[in-house]
Amino acid sequence: MNNRQINDIQSFLELIRFTNPVGWLLLVIPALWMLIIIGEGTPNLIVSIIFCIGAFTMRSAGCVINDIWDRNIDLHIERTKHRPLANKQATVGFAVAIFLCFLMASMIIAFSLPVQIWYIVPFALLGTMLYPLVKRVSNYPQLVLGVTFSLVVPCASLATQRYIDSSCIMLSIITILWVILYDTQYAIADLKEDCKVNVKSLAVLLRSVIVPAIVILDLLFILGWLLYGYFVLLLPGVYLVLLIITIVIFFFYQLLLVSTQYPVLAIKAFKSHVLLGISIAIILMLAMGK
Repeated sequence: MNNRQINDIQSFLELIRFTNPVGWLLLVIPALWMLIIIGEGTPNLIVSIIFCIGAFTMRSAGCVINDIWDRNIDLHIERTKHRPLANKQATVGFAVAIFLCFLMASMIIAFSLPVQIWYIVPFALLGTMLYPLVKRVSNYPQLVLGVTFSLVVPCASLATQRYIDSSCIMLSIITILWVILYDTQYAIADLKEDCKVNVKSLAVLLRSVIVPAIVILDLLFILGWLLYGYFVLLLPGVYLVLLIITIVIFFFYQLLLVSTQYPVLAIKAFKSHVLLGISIAIILMLAMGK
């Protein structure tokens, strides 16, 4: 294998964030929540695997298109300046080819699912492609990402029970809140540099009150799960209390990290949401399996 081939493989893996699975896990976890709820504690294994693969391909496509749009911005951000397109290790044509391959893979997976899901897929694709551009003109890219990621919830519902109900809608709203929360924490890592290069985000908009803003998002997420667990899922009291306590513990930990506004700690807070999401999934499995 020559140096060019090695370079292409390294660029490919970096473009799709192969060694950093946080993004695709955060994308698929809400779908798994929905599948656990529908399956009353036991999610459909085949559908769960399909959604895990679909989340990986869709997130990979999203990472590549993000790097294509942001290649000139990434060059001026310490955390991203070594990405393949920013440092010219890979060409735009190479990245576009990878994007199209993963986009096609995502479409094939979507078309293997019930036809109702096909009507949602275009909106997911649109959100994936527009998200990197929104931060150039608006301070609300986190909202766009939240709505885009939340679409996995109705897709999971349609894949199993062929309809969308009030439970699905409420879980979608909770997912939007969750994505806004963790992506705002993620944006704190680049806050100072984003201000210099005029990249917009909720973190930039709320930078003078970022900690209170995070607290408010935390409280809304907790309230969402409290209402959802009590009124919709009818969780047994002990499991509802366990669920809320678990979320509160994670949020206190994350708040300690983001309140310092150190980039490394903000990223650590962001990554901890994977464990939070998995913890919620386990509690749901235990509670609904009763």
